Amino acid sequence: MAAKKAKKKPEPEEPVAEEQQLPPDELQELIQFARVHGLPILLGIVIAVGVISIVNLYRRRARLTAESASVMLGKAMQTPDVNTKVKQLDDVQAQYPTTPVAPLALMALAKARYDEGRMDIAVNKYLEFKSKYPDHPHAVGAELGRLHCLEEMRQTDTALKGFQAFLEDRGDHFLAPQAILGTARCLVTLGRTNEAREVCEDLIVARPDTAWSAKAEMLIEQAKRGPRPFRRPTVPQTIDISSPVLDPLMTTPGQTPLVLPPPPVAVTAATTTVTPKGAMPVEPAPPVKDVTDAGAQQ
Repeated sequence: MAAKKAKKKPEPEEPVAEEQQLPPDELQELIQFARVHGLPILLGIVIAVGVISIVNLYRRRARLTAESASVMLGKAMQTPDVNTKVKQLDDVQAQYPTTPVAPLALMALAKARYDEGRMDIAVNKYLEFKSKYPDHPHAVGAELGRLHCLEEMRQTDTALKGFQAFLEDRGDHFLAPQAILGTARCLVTLGRTNEAREVCEDLIVARPDTAWSAKAEMLIEQAKRGPRPFRRPTVPQTIDISSPVLDPLMTTPGQTPLVLPPPPVAVTAATTTVTPKGAMPVEPAPPVKDVTDAGAQQ
């Protein structure tokens, strides 16, 4: 007799998960909360999105404005004509007064006036910079520029005291050599050549084989010849690019400088000398070096 097959035990059925439902009381509270606070919450979200959009739009516009100001400043710095450059720099300050370029334009304007020989205007521009931007990194350069203007305006005693005060307050500043050289120049002008030589020698020992020591050596040689002549306050025919005033676009260590296109190269047309037939050609005489101007630049 065949063995009876064992009947399989029916597997227990899995309990069907009951749908979780909020108790009627909690559901009513949620509906009531949505009715009361739903609209304010929605309005808050809309306002937050709008504020973020406005902030991003403002930042984008500020960036584009700063870029336009930088381009305008770069164009002004390349302009060879002083009067045109001054007008363009004034326009930069008038059109973009709140951009980071505005202080650079004011500094460049003071430098342009110095190169033009208008010390009275330049010194006021440096004072204006210090008044408008007292915490700007270039405020130190503006103070040195003001002292250089006083030096050229024959206010030697005032300039000397200013240079000395600068060294007392900022003797470790990276622009301190400018004040040291200014001190030496003022001492030479006042006839205190021995003191000027000592100041220059100290600078040479402190910063050997640098541009500062080279300038100090030139001042020592100048001290042997006596006080240097002052430039006249009238507008010169050419711009003295070797003036001791700081570059208006200088930057502090670690700060990214403003990159500007290179200035245009001035091309001077060569003159042609016509020699009569049968005559010997005459070689043009070499240019005569102005010793007075050379001494003034030193």
